[in-house]
Amino acid sequence: MKLILFGYVDKLSSLCPFLRRHSLPGGAEAATLVSMNRFAGETLGLGEIMYSEEFLKKEDFEYMDEYISRTSRICREFLSNDEKTSALKGIKVTDVLELEIYMYLCTVIKNLQVTLNIVEAINPSEILIIGEKSTDGLEQISRFLAERLNIKSTYITVKNGLVPEAGMRKICEKASSFAAKIITELLDRLERFLLLRSRKHGKSIIMDYRFPELVKGIEKEHVAMPYIAGWGLRIRLNFIKQRKLYLSFLKVHNPLNKRRGRGYFLAINKILEKGFAENEYLRYRGYNIYRILKNIFREQIENELPLMKENISMLCRFFDGVGPKAVIVRDSTRNWEHALTLVAKSKNLPSIVVQHGITSIMNVYAKQHATAVAFWGDVYLRLYKAAGTDTSKSKVTGYPQHDRIYAGQGERYKRYRKILSDSGADPDKKTVVYLASCIKYYPINSVYLTPEVSFFLLREVLSVFGTLKNLQLIIKLHPFYDRQEYPRFKEEVSGFTNAFIVRNADIPDLFSGSICVVSELFSSAIMDAIILKKPVIFFNAMEKEEAIPIEERKVGIEVRSRADLMDALQRIVASDNTHDLFPNKAFEDFVGDFAYKVDGRSSERVRHFINDLIPSA
Repeated sequence: MKLILFGYVDKLSSLCPFLRRHSLPGGAEAATLVSMNRFAGETLGLGEIMYSEEFLKKEDFEYMDEYISRTSRICREFLSNDEKTSALKGIKVTDVLELEIYMYLCTVIKNLQVTLNIVEAINPSEILIIGEKSTDGLEQISRFLAERLNIKSTYITVKNGLVPEAGMRKICEKASSFAAKIITELLDRLERFLLLRSRKHGKSIIMDYRFPELVKGIEKEHVAMPYIAGWGLRIRLNFIKQRKLYLSFLKVHNPLNKRRGRGYFLAINKILEKGFAENEYLRYRGYNIYRILKNIFREQIENELPLMKENISMLCRFFDGVGPKAVIVRDSTRNWEHALTLVAKSKNLPSIVVQHGITSIMNVYAKQHATAVAFWGDVYLRLYKAAGTDTSKSKVTGYPQHDRIYAGQGERYKRYRKILSDSGADPDKKTVVYLASCIKYYPINSVYLTPEVSFFLLREVLSVFGTLKNLQLIIKLHPFYDRQEYPRFKEEVSGFTNAFIVRNADIPDLFSGSICVVSELFSSAIMDAIILKKPVIFFNAMEKEEAIPIEERKVGIEVRSRADLMDALQRIVASDNTHDLFPNKAFEDFVGDFAYKVDGRSSERVRHFINDLIPSA
């Protein structure tokens, strides 16, 4: 039996000629095909493509959780020992990078664990691994299998001419990406210069550009200096079209100036390698895996560390020039947000985080460095305090986005019926809403999920609704699903007469007429459902420990298989009054603990909270 693992491959169908010629002499039945981190919507005509998540068990997640948390912390502590390299103007740059290392580890360790599980399950005679990216560890895993497990293993990269007809397209894409980065860097420098010229010293507040939409009236009380948290060229051009200034404090990777920290990496590489060879604490399942992880550390030390130091240096100069009164961010969990709050802290300026999304109870791994946080509810205040965040100035305010639920009750059911009619569904039929979460190669609460899991779970849900003809399924896509994913969702549901896709509908309107909501992963929209007293079915097919205690708190049901999902839906449909299964009091208590008060005044409370923390002019 041959095992074929697909890493990230832009167009799987382009591999068909190669696979038929070289890889499957015994036909499709002679191979097991597994997608490691890409939706495999195309069948390739080579048999069913399985998903990596199908090979992971609960104990695997628990082991990976513990290993990755420990290893990322050890690496941060190790890098922090060299003050000349890790510290800059009193700021520990390695504090910013710990989460970055954690993220990369999630992808690589998951791919390793999946591969080990498959090898154990099917005992393949040969393994062929195909990919494009160097940061997923698959090339190094291939060598590991050959050397340590004595299995014939070959890694083929698409970049090395496997698909020659795609060569010119790839060259054009790279040229376009390079040009966009150069234009972005030039625009960002110009915007910073104009901001320095136009803003009065000590008057402005640096805040996420989306923040005024969240907290009404904040721009009337303060001079807002909007920042962009990302590298997209399109959003910058939109600001320029609107004749608005923006701040981007992120330098982009310059392909012509990479490996700036090469000397430092070479100096510590032997120490790291020896540590993994001798320290059982760092070994994974007893194996020395430093060669698999080496690319992660090389990327962080040679590129990310110098780049983050440049960003922090530039940000310090900007703060000195503008002298902002405060910094406001949405959920400081990414490295650039950490950089903002750490620089503000070094300048003795208040930095304020407004919690943006629902937080997994078992995985509060991102310690906040901000002055204070506006939390949704008491539960999160306690969680972050236990994780080491200073919460002495923080406050529970509720979430401003929930104000729209309180304010928009009147015509909601009419809007629900229109949404269903526009999508082709029957407004009079019992409806279940399915939340398709967006996964873009980013570990959400350390569950190591990659884009294909959305489609794996969707197929599981659709298989259930294929037999429940008395119900219809409305699939609500995450706003970040783009033109590339949408056709794939359409293809998945094309054979079902009782499944429909909705892209842009307001979620509370969509929930208002449904009998329940099915959520994959940890969608923040489940809080909207609970506020509206709609039971939630959390489809935990990955067998992670319950992230949000919906079943324990009697506001929903956790299911782990198709059979469980079928049973939960039938119980809800069979109940004349769902509040016999899910008491009103349970919904009210849950909202009180996790979302404080839904009274239309959360935005006002956040605004007062910010004003109390910002020194008067």
